[in-house]
Amino acid sequence: MYAAQLRSKDEILAIRAAEREYAKRVLVAQETLKVVREELATCYRENGVNHKMACKGIREEYAKLIQDPTHGAGYPTRPEF
Repeated sequence: MYAAQLRSKDEILAIRAAEREYAKRVLVAQETLKVVREELATCYRENGVNHKMACKGIREEYAKLIQDPTHGAGYPTRPEF
């Protein structure tokens, strides 16, 4: 291996911590998406034919989360060494 490829213990720990933090954000974003989807389905059932007006805010929030490639989790951050 080249000397430039070797990492110190502190660098490895920082990378692992950043990976864990990103994994937590992804899980939270997935659960948020599930909750919003369930709220939207409940709103549709409760409001029937008036769902387009009554559920507009929830529908827009859900559309925003779905269109985001990371579903609100953001992108991984690089640890600083």
